[in-house]
Amino acid sequence: MLAPRKRITKKDLKEDKLITFYAQARNWIENNSKIVFGALAAIVIIVVATVVISQNRQQAEKKASVEFAKAVRVYETGDYQQALTLFSSLVENYGSTDSGTMGRLYLAKCFYKNDDPVNAREQYQKFASSFDKSKHFRASALAGAASCLEAQEQYEQAAKEYEKVVKKYPDVPLASLYLLNAARCYTLADSEEKAETLYQKIVENYPESEEKDDALLLSSMI
Repeated sequence: MLAPRKRITKKDLKEDKLITFYAQARNWIENNSKIVFGALAAIVIIVVATVVISQNRQQAEKKASVEFAKAVRVYETGDYQQALTLFSSLVENYGSTDSGTMGRLYLAKCFYKNDDPVNAREQYQKFASSFDKSKHFRASALAGAASCLEAQEQYEQAAKEYEKVVKKYPDVPLASLYLLNAARCYTLADSEEKAETLYQKIVENYPESEEKDDALLLSSMI
């Protein structure tokens, strides 16, 4: 008498497919061992390289932070020429670190303090284009770039750049000051109407600012 045929269940089908897949995968690995081990080696290299790069960045940041602190101390003593040398070295050697990036802002200030508005403006612009962690610092750098044009007596262009800073960052603490600077530059460029418009803007938009009284006084003198 024939034994009854065993019923194949879904579980049996799944197990059979799994066994088949495992066998096929094993055969593929055996036939392509060079590719498999090459890929694993590449993954290991990438992981190791990532760890090394991360460690190198941490070490660079530690060294940069020490150099930054030294340069700031010299800057605060008023020795802007020596500070310029220190910040130049910091930016050159550690420009990709956070401390090196902040060092570029101070480098711009040093150039300005040493009566070199051309190089100061270049460094201000480089900082503003590379630093995105704080709108306050970016606004300060852009205003610094505008002040370099003012130092070169390019008053019309300086006023426009001061205005752009406020249009982009209207709520930074020094926005009213930047507008006052813009108005002053427009006055020096014989554009009193534009200056008057900015004085009124300061009074209306920044009524609690220290610049409001200056704006009222200067507006009455036009």
